[in-house]
Amino acid sequence: MGNLKTKIMNMTLLTSFLAGSAWAADKEISLDTGILGSSSQAWDMVGGSPVTIGLSGGIDIAPGLTAIGSAQWSLSGSHNEFGNQWWHDDLEEETGSSPGSEGYIAALRVIQVQGGVRSDILQNSWVRPYGSAKVSASLGSLRLDDDPEDKDNVNQIKATGLSIGGIAAVGAAVERPRKQAGPFAIRGEVEAGYGLGTALKFGEMGELSMSGIHMRMGIGLRF
Repeated sequence: MGNLKTKIMNMTLLTSFLAGSAWAADKEISLDTGILGSSSQAWDMVGGSPVTIGLSGGIDIAPGLTAIGSAQWSLSGSHNEFGNQWWHDDLEEETGSSPGSEGYIAALRVIQVQGGVRSDILQNSWVRPYGSAKVSASLGSLRLDDDPEDKDNVNQIKATGLSIGGIAAVGAAVERPRKQAGPFAIRGEVEAGYGLGTALKFGEMGELSMSGIHMRMGIGLRF
């Protein structure tokens, strides 16, 4: 009797181990691009909301439920003019030059990491609608420089800011069902939603809102 109980227990443990291994094998990784959304006009200083690139991944933790994470990077900038434009007819006639103005270069670099869960439906379909909820942390570095060619320019200003927030999104993945695809499947995703977060504050240089529309597209593998 004792041997029978031991065998049943061993079989139960083996079954649980194999089931856990099967779930652990369901992973995904993709190359992403998106928009670091914001509804603030202050982003005009750096050329508007920047486009992001990065990597995302996931691992199934239950049927239709996936733990997801990503790291995104973006770089944007613009030339901002200030001062009074001038025009001198005599100078234009003599040299052929045109009016000019002074200005500064504003450059912004943002690194954002996200983590959360995704809930899929229609798991055996080529098209799988889903909803996701993620928390995010963003580190931004802002630089203002009126002479970017001068590395020792005393008028160059740098500052960093940190933002914490969250994103709720809906989307759809296109993927060949596992039973048909075998060990690997090409996966494409597109999603849209809205994010809320604290502003990226750069001291006396101002701040940039991190709340706004969220959009992302990705393509990769599920294995």
